Amino acid sequence: MAWSKSPHSSQIVKIQKKAVRIITNSKYNAHTDPLFHKLKILKMEDLRGLFELKFFYKWKNGDLPYYFHDFLDPGRDENRLLVPIHRHQFFKSEHFEFNASNKVFYPFELDDKMYKYMSDVDPDEQFLSNYLQHYGSSYFDENSFNTLITNKSVYKFSVIVHNICSAFHKMTALRSYVQSLNSDFSVIGLTETWFTDTNVNAVNIDGYHHVSTCRSDRSGGGVSLFISNRLQYTVISDMSLSRDYFESVFVEFPNGSLADYNKTLLLGIVYRPPRYNHDEFMEILFDILSKIHQKKVACILMGDFNYDLLTADHDSHTELFLENMYCHSFLPLINRPTRVG
Repeated sequence: MAWSKSPHSSQIVKIQKKAVRIITNSKYNAHTDPLFHKLKILKMEDLRGLFELKFFYKWKNGDLPYYFHDFLDPGRDENRLLVPIHRHQFFKSEHFEFNASNKVFYPFELDDKMYKYMSDVDPDEQFLSNYLQHYGSSYFDENSFNTLITNKSVYKFSVIVHNICSAFHKMTALRSYVQSLNSDFSVIGLTETWFTDTNVNAVNIDGYHHVSTCRSDRSGGGVSLFISNRLQYTVISDMSLSRDYFESVFVEFPNGSLADYNKTLLLGIVYRPPRYNHDEFMEILFDILSKIHQKKVACILMGDFNYDLLTADHDSHTELFLENMYCHSFLPLINRPTRVG
């Protein structure tokens, strides 16, 4: 599974900051100084950042719902709203008549029950649906992939990820497979490498640097990134972890290091062992996604999260995972099942 942080996220952050300044620098009076009127100057495609403000405006002349109280200023002054726009990610879904479930493989496709009274500023309908129309995934075998990619290019940034289940014994097959494809991948990501401290340094792919985390106290697990030796990168140590319930490697490609992208890019690979505590995994994932958000750079996140996204309508853990990703502006690049069984 691969996820990409929306390229418009930095623009949205600017809109959020502007809206927060409007709130915190002046008292809001629904009759003499309508907040929403001040914000109408913003473009429609930027309304994702204004979602919460419009919702507050709706309730301004009535009783504020109880679940907003913790987001007001300490004096509970309903005429001064100090809420950062991004805080809507913490609201429980039932307050918005919203559920991530049936949208997984038809991302952000709405039904009649969702945001019935807010369709004009609904971020899914106004921003994300339009964005995702340009993305999608297909199934390929080697021949159909090579037909699509007719010429190898070492300048286009590209990644491939595979759950390999014992890389040490499958490296010959992996090398042959990668060489058969018409793409010199910039990064090759592997999960469940099963490397140990004694054999991890003995594995290589010609033309690539190897960065990994592996288990030292038990077998299984492990993640690796094989990064083209043409690329400059830095390992992000505080986001590269080896825990019982969370394994990851993150690297940063500095500004100017990629020929087809002239900004800083983060790339991470994550593995969640399926039999460990969901809450502990989600806590670390949330922390890492928050760090990425603070960096305000694009990010590609890939790996094996061991969540069946088709169960999101009745599995609370999967639903929480999806909402966590969406709330941090990560959108799925793969919208088809990666395994059928």
